[in-house]
Amino acid sequence: MAQSPVQDTVDKVYVVHADLFRFERFDGKEFQYLSDNVIVKHNKLFLLCDSAVIEGKKVRAIGNVRIVESDSLQIFGDTLDYDGNIQKADFIGNVILKHKEKTLFTNNLNYDLKTRIASYYTSAQLFAQGVNLKSRRGYYFAKQEQAFFKDSVIVLMDRGMTLFADSLVYDAKQERVRFTGPTSIQENDLEIYTEKGYHDVKTENSYFGNYPRYRRGSQMAEAENIYYNSKEGTIGLKTNAWIRDSLKEARGDSIHFNEKTNWVYLYKDAFYKEGDRTLKGDEIKFNRSTQALEVSGRTDVTEGARTITGNQLLYSGDSDQGKAVGNVIVRDSSAGYSIYCDTLFYNKKEQKFQAKGHRPYISTRLDNDTLFLAADSLYSEKIVRLQDTFQVLRAFSTVKIWSNRIQGLCDSLVYHGKDSMFSLMGTPVLWSDTTQFSGDTIDMFLAFKSIRQIQLYDNGFILNQSAKSLENQIKGRNITADFVEKKLNEVLIKGNSESVYFIQDDSKAYIGSNYIQCSSMIMHFDSLEQVNNIDFFTKPEGQMMPISKGKLKILEGYNPRDAERPKTFEEIIE
Repeated sequence: MAQSPVQDTVDKVYVVHADLFRFERFDGKEFQYLSDNVIVKHNKLFLLCDSAVIEGKKVRAIGNVRIVESDSLQIFGDTLDYDGNIQKADFIGNVILKHKEKTLFTNNLNYDLKTRIASYYTSAQLFAQGVNLKSRRGYYFAKQEQAFFKDSVIVLMDRGMTLFADSLVYDAKQERVRFTGPTSIQENDLEIYTEKGYHDVKTENSYFGNYPRYRRGSQMAEAENIYYNSKEGTIGLKTNAWIRDSLKEARGDSIHFNEKTNWVYLYKDAFYKEGDRTLKGDEIKFNRSTQALEVSGRTDVTEGARTITGNQLLYSGDSDQGKAVGNVIVRDSSAGYSIYCDTLFYNKKEQKFQAKGHRPYISTRLDNDTLFLAADSLYSEKIVRLQDTFQVLRAFSTVKIWSNRIQGLCDSLVYHGKDSMFSLMGTPVLWSDTTQFSGDTIDMFLAFKSIRQIQLYDNGFILNQSAKSLENQIKGRNITADFVEKKLNEVLIKGNSESVYFIQDDSKAYIGSNYIQCSSMIMHFDSLEQVNNIDFFTKPEGQMMPISKGKLKILEGYNPRDAERPKTFEEIIE
């Protein structure tokens, strides 16, 4: 066994131990040949190997080479060339660098003891807690405990996530992988592309910046920034975010979704589209599995020709039931009407809805005007009959109708979309200009957004004001009033027909009245909706009377209801 004496000079390479020691001087230089259990020291560095040659501060070590630094950093290799003058060590063959919990494997490694930076250029693999990193080139910074990987980088995570990159940094202290260039992240069917960000190995939180792209199966997403937690399965997309698949599309200032629960949250200027259904609101929450929906803030929901607007929307995909709350408006461009209410309940599949709250009302175009219909509640459903499909609207309790041209009252009402017909029931009454229509039931038919016909069933009665204080009375079991160009044109009275009407001469001056009773009659009106002439059928009986007597002639069922007539739109929704 040979051992060199302890040297006082700190910056010298000296031998701590060797089984065999040989000294040689050649060409003005001194060489030390060491073998078997060699230990050499330079400053704070210890070098161990099978054999070594020392010339000044240079060491060539061969066989089971190992260097050790004071903070437990160790490097192993087959061969080492160490230059103590510049404090650099070059390892060749089966190199292993160990530093605390990290282990790096490569074939060639250069280590600078001054900067404590190790570099390699022939591929390497680093194992650390929960992570396995590979690259063709790279650096390890021992002071900072950071590794910089370059060229064909592959990172394998314990939970199955794999990263492919051109370059990245692994921070061992923070247990974090930082992306410094184009990076592809894969986990099962998940793929994320990014050029900036990090992955926290311990918490499994990831951040992807610079407009990353996300894909899982047919689903794709993009935003300025994406946050992902693989353990919890949560993803956050921030700023100009969107997500779509083959059936659905969502956009918002930010989007958060949970892959385990399938809940998706859209925030600020939120937009969601599925088939013919489109939602817009401040915030949208939906479940990709159950199809449940919740929208907050002023909301627009469009399904085909129908749009629902409200302050909040709730929808259950399991039951196919929805609820809109707060200043709700339903617009149906196909049916040509709008509904206004406090709360709306609807069933998408069956196309049913119920409007409730304080005096919900409906509006529709009529004669270049708008007709409003208000009730305590409104209900609509789709009817399928043989080959026909159409909507039926029902209004319940204190139904009131108002437009500039026509007004009405009844206890309940049904609108049949197939025939464009309103059926008024329960002491119904209609007014059109100077004419009042009443009966046990009233049907009003529309055509091309105009009144085409009004039918009065059982105890039909029409009051028509000819002039101030002069009222024509028309009574019969059933009455049909036809309109032409928005004007009352002809009235057919069937069954127990009676009428009291005032007669005019050619100068349109009133000269008397006429009372007629017969089985049926047809009354013709002029452009001012005044009685022009009458056709009587089946043994008419009547008598001429002066105007004064005609005013006193009252037919059975006479009931002027003008005091009940709505005067304004506001009146029907009070």
